[in-house]
Amino acid sequence: MKGTRLLFLERVLAIILSVVAISVSCTKQNRHYCVPDIISGIQDTISNATISYTHDGVLEFVPDSPKVGLVFYPGAFVDYRCYASLAAGLVQKGFLCILPKPLFNVALLNKNIAVKLKRKHPDIDKWYIGGHSFGGSVAAMCLGDNPDEFQGLVMLASYALNDLSTSGKIVVCIYGTEDGVLDRRKYNECLKNLPSDYQEFVINGGNHCFFGEYGNQNGDGIATITRAEQISQTIEAISKSIAN
Repeated sequence: MKGTRLLFLERVLAIILSVVAISVSCTKQNRHYCVPDIISGIQDTISNATISYTHDGVLEFVPDSPKVGLVFYPGAFVDYRCYASLAAGLVQKGFLCILPKPLFNVALLNKNIAVKLKRKHPDIDKWYIGGHSFGGSVAAMCLGDNPDEFQGLVMLASYALNDLSTSGKIVVCIYGTEDGVLDRRKYNECLKNLPSDYQEFVINGGNHCFFGEYGNQNGDGIATITRAEQISQTIEAISKSIAN
């Protein structure tokens, strides 16, 4: 019993240290990356859907006939509105996409907010949670804490620190070949935490910051495709992986 408890505490400590390391890294790299006016004009680019701010600045992209819901966590210290183009593309695929504004733009500080937000739309049966970079790791933690609330997980340039291998959930992993921020060694190491049938999509020419719309990120590689192309490929990968 004592050995089991010690092993458990060691695993918890390892997760905490990993979270701290990721958070510190993101703090150094993302603290100034925000685009306050990113949603300007996006409403004119979508059809049969609306964009609205709800309580606490949460941004919702709601199709006229929603089929599935997705709550998406931003990367650490990245303005949540930087993922508006991604959400706008997904809403055209039938997703009700919610972009929450976590405290200080750090998803870990509002780890389980996705549960509260999804319950405001009881008419939707299928819900997924996702995120970019550190936001994806936090989304994985939320799924682990609330396995009955979500059908699966979408991680962009991210990895799960907690064990989801026996969860039976749909997991989609997407990253770019030119990503200079994602720790590929850690990414590969953490694949063991996912169900064996996880889906992986590698965007040729994509980098780390092109999943959102914010400035060049310290340490990132130079993308050989446009930001719009990377976001478009991401939308297609998500919509094909999640039956709605």
